[in-house]
Amino acid sequence: MACLDYILNPMRPSEFFSGIWDSRAIHIGGTKEKFRDLFGWESLNRILNSFPAPHPSLKLYKHGKPVSGKDSIEIIRQTQNGATLILEDADRYDPGLSRFLDKFADEVGERLRFNLYLSYPDEQGYRLHYDTQDFFILQISGFKHWKVYGSTIESPLFFQKQHSIKPPPEETLYLDSVLGPGDVLYCPRGHWHEAVAEQAPSLHLTLGMFVANGIDLLSWMVDELREQELFRRNFPILRGEQRTDSSIGANDELRSLIVQIGTQVSAFLANPNALLDFYRHRTAKQGNRNPFNFPFHIGSFDDALGPDSEFRRLPHATHLRKTGDCVELAFSGRLLRFPLKAAGAVERILQTEQFTLREMNGGASQLTERECRKIAQILAREGLVTPVAD
Repeated sequence: MACLDYILNPMRPSEFFSGIWDSRAIHIGGTKEKFRDLFGWESLNRILNSFPAPHPSLKLYKHGKPVSGKDSIEIIRQTQNGATLILEDADRYDPGLSRFLDKFADEVGERLRFNLYLSYPDEQGYRLHYDTQDFFILQISGFKHWKVYGSTIESPLFFQKQHSIKPPPEETLYLDSVLGPGDVLYCPRGHWHEAVAEQAPSLHLTLGMFVANGIDLLSWMVDELREQELFRRNFPILRGEQRTDSSIGANDELRSLIVQIGTQVSAFLANPNALLDFYRHRTAKQGNRNPFNFPFHIGSFDDALGPDSEFRRLPHATHLRKTGDCVELAFSGRLLRFPLKAAGAVERILQTEQFTLREMNGGASQLTERECRKIAQILAREGLVTPVAD
């Protein structure tokens, strides 16, 4: 099952994207067993016990303020006294969460993260606030009461000159619901919210989605345009009376340069390849949660490998593009180039979870068995596929 289908079930993704995504929060009921295989108390304890306390990604908050937790005893005492335990980027430390987000990123091509929250009943960790990314709450254990209000600033960014600091009026409350095990809450960025555990300790995962926006596009474009001399050209020096508002606006040299820059920016964005390059860049920039796959990074495949030798594709966000006489594959900070005749084989690899060297060719003869083996070897060395043991 696709990750988004798994999260939204029983709601259909088409229904979610047609009127809910980026628009309003929603509570989606689930079964108690829904997230049992994804995460639980044993998983949390395994993470915390695998590092010297305090864990490098651990924070403790109570009523909106951080509290100290210098060792395991103090961390336990603080949570017993009502502090919320927060473990940021929990997917870095749990193989199951890591695999899940790699697969999810493979589906949507956007940056994702899991934060974990352990909350004491009737005590708030964070007060009423809004986030600058869309998020899903996956309720693992216990119950948590959520209130979601309307936004007071549309599409906020984390780095922004002005944030909305005045909470919305009470009458903008539009979701008031208690999540139980297996339930999901979706909340768009900018929507104010607060939550408090009820009855028993609550354990939930917050899945943050960092979706591309116009600022991301412009930030990428600045780096691309550094290669054009026009954008590196000095502006004219303005002295004395030339620095008044009216003089700056009337400076012919400066105005001419600004017009040229505007024309070039418009031409750059009008090029259909610019958007493709932008998304390829975002895909390549996504980190690999499971970068190590020894011994295959350094191994070579024996010639004894036959056409029925099996490989498994590891989930990663990828971007494939045919250009000139080659096909380019971008993922996890890498850009691989293969001969154009290998395009069909690489596409088939990206569309499946397990394949053989014979299946790479799709029954055709574009590539020899040796060429298929070479492509598989390159992808294994780079961590995109792994041989399947007999």
